Amino acid sequence: MRNRSALDKPWKIELQMVATGLSETQFRAGIASRKADLEASTSGNLDRVTESRSVGDNAHIFHVNAVNQAYSTELHMLVGGHYIVASADSYHDQFKEAEAQLIAFTRNMAERRSADTGSAAGDGYCFGALTVRGAFEKEYTTLLLRSKRHPDITIDVTSDTYAPDPTEPLLQRVEDEQSLLRRLKGDNKVIRKGELQVASMKAQEWLSWIMLGEGEERHKQYRLVLETMRPDPSPSKPLINIEMATGAVDDVGSARPLSLDEPHLVNLWDGVTRSLRPVQGKQVRP
Repeated sequence: MRNRSALDKPWKIELQMVATGLSETQFRAGIASRKADLEASTSGNLDRVTESRSVGDNAHIFHVNAVNQAYSTELHMLVGGHYIVASADSYHDQFKEAEAQLIAFTRNMAERRSADTGSAAGDGYCFGALTVRGAFEKEYTTLLLRSKRHPDITIDVTSDTYAPDPTEPLLQRVEDEQSLLRRLKGDNKVIRKGELQVASMKAQEWLSWIMLGEGEERHKQYRLVLETMRPDPSPSKPLINIEMATGAVDDVGSARPLSLDEPHLVNLWDGVTRSLRPVQGKQVRP
């Protein structure tokens, strides 16, 4: 996300959800582990931890002098059992300003009591079980989801609030003669394709599989993609891209066997993509 300071200077703030369901003791252990990792990566005058201190209940700041007057600042917080890290880079010895920006930014974070009712924490940008309130120049999220029950399946979700639609919509890109699928010229099949409505937005989806590899390594790989279409980007109409793929590799580099057959895989896809919905009529919850 990009926030703006009193001097109207844009700040890029990266927000990461490290873990959920943590106690204060576990959070403090995480801080100690992070400090040890930062100090272990120090090399001479590069990446030196110049400051490590508490900045409130369950909040800790790290200033790392990357090189010369360039710094990386991390604010670690425990919010309702959720371990989050907000970080920002700064230059010309402006690490104190970066710290102030991070603290001000995280004050706008709260745990959502409900995703669908009129709670005070429900009218901002959804970040997992948390909400970030405020007006930002850029809001961008990327998520990678993998189930322990189905380790061969991955789901990638990206959301970019103000990004314009691609010049060519999804179906046009994948069906183009120069697309990767066309150039592979392998044994493949389109399961389903077309337009639909998700969270009050038009969208396109493409569900297909292709046979990859040779001999005993030959396997079927599924790729299911959805992308929203909205000519008027806004907080209620973000550019969302969801991709579900099979064929994740195991520890020795071989493709994992499919844990779901095609009908169940499509049912899982529909359950994920059709769950997109507006929250408070302002934001879309992926």
